[in-house]
Amino acid sequence: MPKNKVQDRGAWKFYTGAGWSAKIADRKPVLTDTRRLYAQTYGTNASNLSVISQGGVTYLAKQKRYVYTSWTEYTFEFYEAPTPWGPWKHFMSKDFGGYPWSTSKYGGYGVTIPSKFVQPDGNTMYIQANVCPCGGGGIGTSVYNFNLRKLVLTPSTTAPADNLPGADNLAVPTMGAVAISKSTQSGSLALMNDGAKTGSESDFDDEVKGASWWGYEWPSRHKVNNVEFTSGAVSAEGGYFTGRPRVQVKRDGEWVEVGSQTVSPAYPGDASAGANTTYTITFPVQETDGVRVIGLPGGTRSYTTVSELAVRYVSQLADGGFEGTGGGKPAWLFEGTAANGVDRGLGFAHSGANNGWIRCTCTGFSDLYQTVPVTPGATYTFGAWINASANLPPDQGRFGVRAGTTDLASTTFGAGTGYVHHEVTVKVPANTHELTVYAGFNGPNLDTWIQVDDFTVS
Repeated sequence: MPKNKVQDRGAWKFYTGAGWSAKIADRKPVLTDTRRLYAQTYGTNASNLSVISQGGVTYLAKQKRYVYTSWTEYTFEFYEAPTPWGPWKHFMSKDFGGYPWSTSKYGGYGVTIPSKFVQPDGNTMYIQANVCPCGGGGIGTSVYNFNLRKLVLTPSTTAPADNLPGADNLAVPTMGAVAISKSTQSGSLALMNDGAKTGSESDFDDEVKGASWWGYEWPSRHKVNNVEFTSGAVSAEGGYFTGRPRVQVKRDGEWVEVGSQTVSPAYPGDASAGANTTYTITFPVQETDGVRVIGLPGGTRSYTTVSELAVRYVSQLADGGFEGTGGGKPAWLFEGTAANGVDRGLGFAHSGANNGWIRCTCTGFSDLYQTVPVTPGATYTFGAWINASANLPPDQGRFGVRAGTTDLASTTFGAGTGYVHHEVTVKVPANTHELTVYAGFNGPNLDTWIQVDDFTVS
């Protein structure tokens, strides 16, 4: 409304959720967030915390966005919107952990972003918040004053990922990676990507929590398919995951689970996972601006630890042994008219518990296949173990590698009495960054099947 009409009740309009009304009874909230944080704590500190609290809204002219800053007893909460009436989106939490705090790690109340200190780039600004000496932080009046903390908000891009496979760690700071976690006991995540595997950071925060995670976000998208997680210190109180840690990636701003994950060595899911031990999690290629390792924290105090977390996009097969877990897209795809699937724990595998299969009474070619990232000019050897039924005629089964629709190398097979190893070697053509490995057969219109397992690339 016009400034000179503020005291004129008849000029007021109220947001209805879809428009504006002169009736105050039609009003609707512009932001609703019913989350409750720290549902239960080990101590007697505050718990079951609402996330909408006193704070402030600041307009970032360069980004054409309004940012609302809120807080709970232990966290800062951040929301953004294109207009003051929304739609508002929660985009970040900063968790300082439960009490006691220290002068090197503390949260605060009444979180605001003073517009006076928003820098000309529109991305750099400063947060103002205080810790009340009457609260439970345990640090008295030492930080009960005017405090500014630097905050850099880098707008994300929607451009497709263009990184090529290689050994580079995408989590290093020079790649723009920002380390993230549920919380951090020391207040810093710098050790996660410092290249050393001897340190330890904990997310112990006094919460009886159901999830613990360590990861990264980037302002731009990257292709990823390999995460190396190195644990920190382990004790009876925690430092490990109960069960198997999983990889999630960010998709359209939401965390989703990746399918066909495998962990090497096998993660034991208890304290025997060990201190400063590296576990490699592989999965199908994901294009994302965020990745994290997440799971149920173990121990009597519900926390995990980390020493190092590396993220890569490498030339590898995902779930070559069909042992992968996760609820996302499978690593292996299918083409043809036959039935196909995975035998799980049926005793048909070459190794491990599972194997893939194709079966039909049909004609035409059917195969399981996977696209593998590669480097132009490099030479790769692909292998697989295949068992074929008695009805498969000689040379009607085929294992091979293609670039697009062009076969680069293949080998044929017929009926067998057990698993046989097949192998082909290819040199990647120029300007080619993906190859497809496949195994299948031409149906003889008789009941015919193949079992496949232990695909490899080297």
